[in-house]
Amino acid sequence: MDIDLKFFERAAKPFGINPRILLAMAKVESSLNPWAARYEPGWKYHWRVDHYAKALRITEETEHMFQATSWGLMQVMGTVARELGFDRHLSELTDPNLNVIIACKKLQYLFNKHKRPHDVISAYNQGSPRRRKDGFYRNQQYVDKVVKELNAVKELV
Repeated sequence: MDIDLKFFERAAKPFGINPRILLAMAKVESSLNPWAARYEPGWKYHWRVDHYAKALRITEETEHMFQATSWGLMQVMGTVARELGFDRHLSELTDPNLNVIIACKKLQYLFNKHKRPHDVISAYNQGSPRRRKDGFYRNQQYVDKVVKELNAVKELV
């Protein structure tokens, strides 16, 4: 499977999202590695762990850990996938097609809420576009990396 701009164009179209933003974010999030997974031990927010553990016949500890893991191309957090209605095994989020669709759902929600692309990029990474006292985002380095990749993608097209 080729993971290129055309891949992101197909996924983004139904959501009205700029596919270049998806590609830029995927480059920063996973270096375009669909198998990327990273456990976030400091993750505090979980969604109906007991319900999904029972439904999927796994331990609550496993569901808890999987919800605190970022998955696939777009590094979708397990909890975010759950909030968006994903009810299958979270390891399936390494499927690039599924992963990017769930990321598009999240981005569509964030664009409806925040409007400004930089705010959306920041919020995708840290939950909301929180800023420091100096006006920069708390995750300014992340936002800058995505914007740099976005500019590089624009130059290629």
